[in-house]
Amino acid sequence: MLASRKKACENYLLDQLRIMREQSDVIGFFEDVGVYLEREVFDTESIWDKYSYYIEHYWAMYQPHIMEFRAESKDPTWYEKFEALKNKMEKFSSKRGLKVVGKTQEELKKFIGGETYA
Repeated sequence: MLASRKKACENYLLDQLRIMREQSDVIGFFEDVGVYLEREVFDTESIWDKYSYYIEHYWAMYQPHIMEFRAESKDPTWYEKFEALKNKMEKFSSKRGLKVVGKTQEELKKFIGGETYA
């Protein structure tokens, strides 16, 4: 997963934004987490504590391409659990008094720097 995260981030910096294997690995992980949250395998606070930072950033990076993938495939359900997960994390952040705003390119580049540092 670390290798997939690193490669997905490197591809993002190179403007290679199509959902390929590495991106699918990362997005698919968050899709799975969304399923587990929906089925109450995990509680919202635990997911928020562990993954919200990553959810926010990966959603911001790949949301336009997820929407494009949905349109091309004519299937609006692709990665819908990831989207629901992102929405739940934003709602939980708001309840904790944190501002919920989109990520700037500068913030995404800083995040990617952390993901690709090795």
